[in-house]
Amino acid sequence: MSHKNELLMQNKVIPATFDKIFKSIWQDERNKKLLSYMISFITKLNKKELYNNMEFKNTEIPKENFKEKGMITDLLITSLKTLFNLEMNKAPDKGRIKKNNGYAHKLATYTSKTNGKYNKLIQINFNASINFDNELSSEYMMRSRDGKTCADENYIIHHISMVKIVYKYYNNNRLNRFEKAIVMMYTSDKKVLEELSKGDEDLMNLKETIEEKSMDDEIIGLYNEKEMQDYVNQINLEDSHEEGYKMGKEEGKKNALIETAKRLLNLGINVKDISKGTGLTEKEINNLSKSL
Repeated sequence: MSHKNELLMQNKVIPATFDKIFKSIWQDERNKKLLSYMISFITKLNKKELYNNMEFKNTEIPKENFKEKGMITDLLITSLKTLFNLEMNKAPDKGRIKKNNGYAHKLATYTSKTNGKYNKLIQINFNASINFDNELSSEYMMRSRDGKTCADENYIIHHISMVKIVYKYYNNNRLNRFEKAIVMMYTSDKKVLEELSKGDEDLMNLKETIEEKSMDDEIIGLYNEKEMQDYVNQINLEDSHEEGYKMGKEEGKKNALIETAKRLLNLGINVKDISKGTGLTEKEINNLSKSL
């Protein structure tokens, strides 16, 4: 059976945490309005002006000399004399974070040499794992050691904790429009896409493009199922263990692990891996799956 047929039968899509999907959905004209909203929500810049001036640029960062190793970002966008670099980080890989910081420094240097064409660099990291776990969204600038002085207000990095937002969804918390879009980027479940996009034209467009790109033969050929399964398995199970222990009772611990197992079953993780991560037996997890 082909991978395409498997996805159709399982009512699944390739999640937009896969870089080829991430790049293709946001470069689709149908999602330009939503992308402007997303960037505006994060940066507080004017949504309409972002939309009217938005252009996609070559994602290969200009080299300073022919010996320099090439750098290719996920999405490079210009608007309002600002260079926006959008990166999808699938796993808590220190090397990836270091590479993204390298992109940002390189782009900051580039913007300073454009004779006023660009006067600001904003990098937005969509983190599909928990790295900055205190906030759903964090903003970073170059500051002095005491934090009182900003060295460069025109060089800003935002970190978006996608997993924290996904946890909000699976804990039945109310989501705003931005958070709905984040969960839609993260999920592989068509039912989730349908639920969250209902009644919102821009989110419906996002749903349609994710589904379309997931059926693209070229993208499917590039999609590494094992890599993506490994990524899903890296959801920070330790946090769930910690929450259980804080409840102070064995019953509380067990209930926290059961709820974690249910969420992971909904994400399509196999029973054996859930058992390893939670400590529940495979029999207990199989019984849980029957009740979902």
